[in-house]
Amino acid sequence: MSNSETIEIELRSKDDQKLEEIWAQLKRHLAAANPELPYSPIEHIVRELVFNSIKANLKRIFLEEQGGQSENGAAALDFREALENVSPELMQKAEASDRYVRVRFADLKTGAGGFEVTVVNNTEMLPGEKELVDRLLFTDDQVGPEEAPSGESVSGEGGGLGLRMVRKILHNCGLGQSALRYETADARTAFTLRVPAGNH
Repeated sequence: MSNSETIEIELRSKDDQKLEEIWAQLKRHLAAANPELPYSPIEHIVRELVFNSIKANLKRIFLEEQGGQSENGAAALDFREALENVSPELMQKAEASDRYVRVRFADLKTGAGGFEVTVVNNTEMLPGEKELVDRLLFTDDQVGPEEAPSGESVSGEGGGLGLRMVRKILHNCGLGQSALRYETADARTAFTLRVPAGNH
């Protein structure tokens, strides 16, 4: 795959300045590649991927400090409370840590053209997280907003509502599920959204 231009933006927590850079790049790439597609739904998808990646990093930082308990243990419940309260201490630890989120924009010069947005962090998904993502994004199973893979409530972390909305947006925009792919292995998770070129 040949790219004429690749732009990468890195952040470690909810950095408003970096986020504005990301939205500006997304708007520029979409306007150049496929102006027929509305911006807001595409931004919603990328925003969900970025914030989920930040949240995954925060969760690992928190759990590691608690001795590495499992995702369903008491420490995970404490993390949900810290996340809901937007703990400044947790955000500061994220800024000082080696965990990152990188958002990469790449113009595609082969096939149908267009561009890709890749959101990658250096945190591998936990088994329950991967199962939930697979079910919400890539299978036909209908998962309720409060249902997690093993039946436990995950309402403190959104219950997967954001991912359900991503799937609906992909369908409504005509991109389909195949426009979004992900991989998680070797202490890394990457989601890639492919936006095809328009007919302009």
